[in-house]
Amino acid sequence: MAFVYEFSEILFATCRDVLPIIILIVGFQLLVLRQSIPNLRRLVVGGVYVVLGLALFLAGLEKALFPLGKIMAAQLSDPAFIYGAGEIVTSVDWKAYGWVYLFAALIGFATTIAEPSLIAVAYKANEVSAGTIISVSAMIISIMVRQNSTVCTITINWNSIQNKNRCLTATKSLMSSPSITLST
Repeated sequence: MAFVYEFSEILFATCRDVLPIIILIVGFQLLVLRQSIPNLRRLVVGGVYVVLGLALFLAGLEKALFPLGKIMAAQLSDPAFIYGAGEIVTSVDWKAYGWVYLFAALIGFATTIAEPSLIAVAYKANEVSAGTIISVSAMIISIMVRQNSTVCTITINWNSIQNKNRCLTATKSLMSSPSITLST
């Protein structure tokens, strides 16, 4: 019975979190584009699936992954583990935990690589832009670095290097083409 109560709280929180996104999309569709929402029933069913899926995902994280993370954090940051059992630690130096920071960054990097939605977004952006915005691998690497970097942000933009000459050539050919009219 406790799981049902906890799940209902998670479901309510998920609905509360998704509601602003729905309001923004519906408001944009109706007020800015001034068009009715196509396939409304299908959209509502998909929205229900999204909310339920997110709630189940969060419930799974709460029950399995978060407790495991808390146990690992307690064990890895225990001064007895860092300095050795039986050592009397009077002051803790943050530099002794450097490998813990490295481990955390590597876990964040690995989970970013394994994130299927990130890969799907990268492929869709590449597909929609016909490959001119950014390469898929560069986009994934850029997002991974941004998520895992706390000291500096590195942006990898292979597009500006790889496609610069191709874009300039295409622009020159468009400008000199007699069949194309440019208007302002």
